[in-house]
Amino acid sequence: MRFKNWSLLGLILIFAGACTIHEPDPPVWDTSWKLELPVKNITMKEIVNDSTLLADTTDGQPIVKFNLEDSTDWEYVEESDLTIRPQDTQFSSEIGAIKLQEKSEMKSTEITLSELLPPEVIANDTIPPYPAVTVTPDPKEVTYDFFERAVIKSGYIYLTFYNDLFIKVDAGMTIEVYNNDSPNPTLVTTIEFPDPIEPYAVTQSNIVDLSGLEVSNSFLLKYTIPIAGSDTAQVVTQEQKNGTIYSILTIENIEVSEADAKVPEQTFSNDERIALPQNEHQIIQAQIKQGLITLNIENGLSLYSHATITLPEIINDSGPIQIELDLQPFQNSLTQINLAGYEIKNINQPGSPLDSIHVRLEATVSSRDSIVTIKETDQISIDVTFEDIIFENVTGIIQPIVFNIEPQTLNNEDLFDKINGSGLVLDDLVLTLRVENQIDIPLHLVLNLKASNDTESKEMTVDAIIQAASQAPYTEIILDKNYKTPNSIVDLFALLPKEVEISGQATIEGQGTIAIGQGVRTVFSVETPLFFKLLNPIIYESDLDSIKKNDIDQDVRDRLAEDVHEGTFNLIIKNGTPLATNFVLVLADDSLEVNSTTISDSTRKIVITADIQRGVIGDDGYVSSPTASEVTIRLTEQQMQLFQKSPIYLKQKATILPTGETKIKLRTSDMIELDAFVQLNFTVRFE
Repeated sequence: MRFKNWSLLGLILIFAGACTIHEPDPPVWDTSWKLELPVKNITMKEIVNDSTLLADTTDGQPIVKFNLEDSTDWEYVEESDLTIRPQDTQFSSEIGAIKLQEKSEMKSTEITLSELLPPEVIANDTIPPYPAVTVTPDPKEVTYDFFERAVIKSGYIYLTFYNDLFIKVDAGMTIEVYNNDSPNPTLVTTIEFPDPIEPYAVTQSNIVDLSGLEVSNSFLLKYTIPIAGSDTAQVVTQEQKNGTIYSILTIENIEVSEADAKVPEQTFSNDERIALPQNEHQIIQAQIKQGLITLNIENGLSLYSHATITLPEIINDSGPIQIELDLQPFQNSLTQINLAGYEIKNINQPGSPLDSIHVRLEATVSSRDSIVTIKETDQISIDVTFEDIIFENVTGIIQPIVFNIEPQTLNNEDLFDKINGSGLVLDDLVLTLRVENQIDIPLHLVLNLKASNDTESKEMTVDAIIQAASQAPYTEIILDKNYKTPNSIVDLFALLPKEVEISGQATIEGQGTIAIGQGVRTVFSVETPLFFKLLNPIIYESDLDSIKKNDIDQDVRDRLAEDVHEGTFNLIIKNGTPLATNFVLVLADDSLEVNSTTISDSTRKIVITADIQRGVIGDDGYVSSPTASEVTIRLTEQQMQLFQKSPIYLKQKATILPTGETKIKLRTSDMIELDAFVQLNFTVRFE
């Protein structure tokens, strides 16, 4: 290593001595330096480099194809959409006509022979002849133990007359029946026996209707007895003399409107309707997710009651809701029913909507052999209170449920952010709306589409009926250039919109089935090759780039300042697109200066322009071969001074020229290939 260093020093000294001694002209040589500029090819794939676009193929060739796909959020059926609250209801069930003992027979006190014939006639065993006579013995009493007082609603009585004597009763006997409501007995009825009654005979009176009468449990029977005379003497035994006359008073089928009585077991019922809200869903069948009914039962009767309450339209696997309660006289009972898991359905008219829920009460009541005070207007009252009933699903006629489709923005900023201008007409663009309806009811969809850029906007409306889920899992709506409301989708995209906003409403209404958690959404899809025509110029701008300090050697910067030099800018172009383009490249030492082509100081800014002819277009509308061109520009001394600075900013802009009425087609591989470099030539003189 030391040897090598000394050898190098020796050579330098020799060279220096030679120059000093001979003094020749300084050595001169020519050199060059090439700076490749970071220009970028303009590719269709790059211009439309966005997730909304795909490379597809036609005949094996990649083409630019929209795959702009997004969707609205799912709008789900919520609990509040399937909630009803029947009106709280209070109703009373009157016991109505009260049945007392079905049949009761009570024997009156007896009439003895001494009350009918004079003592002298019956003193001996031989009864002498005696004349006919009408007698009115003291009233005889009949008392019942199953009631004390009753207002008869319906029922009847009759008398069975027993003649256990040897005497004959002539036709026309009457028995007056009185309420023994001492001190002033009141006549209930008069019963007449129109036929004679033979000795030792039994006869029954006509039936007497008691409806509307108020009676006590104690009756007085006032007899008027026509005794038939006897023409001959009769020998009788003491036993015959001991015979009597009496009656059995029979009461049958007594129903009372009020009474103090023993009330035998009997049943009454009532069927009440709780109207369902007419402005809510009309239910044919529905599964209940959540709900509560509270029944407050008040036994307003003086009777023991076994009450059965049935809601026939609310059922589960075991049948309808049925509650059985044993109630003491005048007792209240509070019962809550959890409706979760039950089903509501129209059992009387399957397939028809329910207009009400029935509450049926059946009560079996009795006084348990005690005398109580009761009226037909006495009642069992039921208060029915509902909490919200939330259905898991409903089959029926559904009132409008509106799903608000919140604004959904399709952001195209990346898609068109490098393109400025208007007049890009995508004649063949088609937007497909796939409306997914999980609900088995058609829905009315109204969508508003609004496309906007920085300066203007356009709108269109989609108004359509979407099929029920059982008809189709989704409904497709095709928006093309002919679907105008008032604009078409082609009109909207002609704006080169930065965003397309979709909003609207979907309304469910009509007959079908709906369930919580079912939803509606709209999937938006633009999937079509870009066959378009360009009516006005549009501008593509690249991102800002720069030549950094390390990209140019300091030695090059020094030579630009010290040595003789010249420079050229070289641009080599191959246009493989069907678009004629005006190309501009701007280099400047200020990042803001690259946004314009105006030059105020040529030492700080260079503007290169080129007119690029479009590629050769084949019969199929695609470019069949590129068009090549080259631009060479000699740089002035002032312009070359820019390369002494750092950093140097650059930006390229392409103004794509109109195609007229000619439709063109693009492949993703279509591009304008660019190669740009600066060539600097130096004459170096060593001194």
